[in-house]
Amino acid sequence: MERSKNGSVFDFIDRIEGGGTTPQISYYTFDDSGAYEGINYYRLSQTDYDGTTKTLGTVVAKCQSMAGEVTSFYNQAGEIVFEGGSSVVGSYELKIFDSIGKMAYQTKLDFEPGVNRISVPVHQLEKGVYVLQLSNKAEGFVFKHSIN
Repeated sequence: MERSKNGSVFDFIDRIEGGGTTPQISYYTFDDSGAYEGINYYRLSQTDYDGTTKTLGTVVAKCQSMAGEVTSFYNQAGEIVFEGGSSVVGSYELKIFDSIGKMAYQTKLDFEPGVNRISVPVHQLEKGVYVLQLSNKAEGFVFKHSIN
């Protein structure tokens, strides 16, 4: 597997073991933690047992960093799940407001270095639409969720 920023000059990034000779279709995946911000070109080559190498083609991927982002979703287990990027670190205060602006829930969330996934149980909240405010002294995020 090779990667390029310009589509012309490629750098080796990883070797993926093949499944051998088989009549079945083989599927492979690769997560590129070193992808460039923006457009990336990837080239896959196949090397047979006899040493013959064939380039299989080039694909283009647009990559965006989620380092400073937080996303959230409500799941059927009655939780709101927050996912924080790698630069979201430290203590954040979570406030949940109902549709008339009354604070319905408040807690502290601690994001560790790296990508985080934090679940907050909210099954005690009534059905309805809520605004979530997640903030610390440096930044804040606002979300809207329907609890049903």
